[in-house]
Amino acid sequence: RFVAGAPIAAQWWRLFGSAKLDVLIEAALRASPTLEAAQATLRQARQNYEAKAGTTRYPQANANLGAQRQGVNNAAAGLPGGERTYNLFNASVAVSYDLDLASGNRRALEALAAQTEHQRHQLEAARLTLIGNLVTTAVIQAQLAGQIEASAAILAAQEEQLGLTRKRLTLGAASERDVLALQTQVEQTRAGLLPLRLRLDQNRHLLATLAGQPPATAALPEFTLADFTLPGELPVSLPSELTRQRPDIQAAEALLAAASAQRGVAVS
Repeated sequence: RFVAGAPIAAQWWRLFGSAKLDVLIEAALRASPTLEAAQATLRQARQNYEAKAGTTRYPQANANLGAQRQGVNNAAAGLPGGERTYNLFNASVAVSYDLDLASGNRRALEALAAQTEHQRHQLEAARLTLIGNLVTTAVIQAQLAGQIEASAAILAAQEEQLGLTRKRLTLGAASERDVLALQTQVEQTRAGLLPLRLRLDQNRHLLATLAGQPPATAALPEFTLADFTLPGELPVSLPSELTRQRPDIQAAEALLAAASAQRGVAVS
């Protein structure tokens, strides 16, 4: 049944009740190189913002402290006193602050903050895309496994029927035409199994790639239709509420805010 106004679970894939799928997604989120690249880009954007914020909001202070030991020989200059050795200490403090009279620095900082938000939404979009592709690929694998199992059962039944018809032929109760017709069905069914097995192999390779593992050495679960349970209740939300949850729309809004701030920098 549909539940109007119910919130959509953040971990929506758990509604399928598949422990194999849950473990696979958790492992993929840790090992995906795509997410690692997005996380590195987000860290870079945050560090750029923090560096700019420190120099924009607060004065910059530099302090230097030095000490050295020096010696002079007064006799070389024809002065009394001979050779003298003394210590020299020095200290300096410099404070600077960039007055943001036209708000250019503030708008530049605002642009960096918007760019950081954009990268954060991009990371969330990549995460949701990865999860969606993993779930879709796992369901397709279960579908292909079910088709192969059903086709194999049909092939076994047809081969059994072909064997019985051949026995009937030897007894004179069937014709050669019946045997050839059944043999054609058997070969057609057997030929149909090969593309299904090829698609299943391709599906396994795709699943391994999405999980961040080499296809040749990946240790991934095998999914069947029995591993999934359809949820009994489905949340129904307004389209306007769904758009506020989409990270691609939020990322576009962040880019708009960054462009507005950069325009402010140019104006200032």
